[in-house]
Amino acid sequence: MASDYHAATIVLFDALKNKKPTDLGFDSGFSFGASITKPLAVNAGLSLELILKAIAKGLQLEEMHTHNLEDLCDHIGIKLDKNYNAILARLSIDVDWMSKYPVPKDKKKWDHSLTVLDRQRETVHQFSNGLEIKKFNPKKSLTWETYNHLWGALCELYNEVGQNIYEGY
Repeated sequence: MASDYHAATIVLFDALKNKKPTDLGFDSGFSFGASITKPLAVNAGLSLELILKAIAKGLQLEEMHTHNLEDLCDHIGIKLDKNYNAILARLSIDVDWMSKYPVPKDKKKWDHSLTVLDRQRETVHQFSNGLEIKKFNPKKSLTWETYNHLWGALCELYNEVGQNIYEGY
């Protein structure tokens, strides 16, 4: 199933980058940026979640029932830099609630999501009164390059441990 969500992610990245809405029958005022980003994030997040869980199974680790991609990486022993961890944290909340609901069901998830979003930003200017202007750091954001790099590295690891998944069945 991870490869199915991966395929959907590729299609959505391609549409976002290479297609005009009118190419697919939408009105000229339609924006892919507004309509594709959430499905893209949830498909990317689910593809990574499922391959991480398959790797954990191949390593014969205890099964984790979580959407938290950083926790899954830690469970497997994968260490990533802070940029990739920021991306995984964002995808985790996209899969958990942000791509499906306007707000989470509890305040702790909301507060956590604000912290995660802040990890993706960098300060552009700080005023003397302490106020800051921030923007998203592209190195900490989901792009084709960051996603493809993560997916490729996880596929290599999966191929190393994949034969253990079916042993004992």
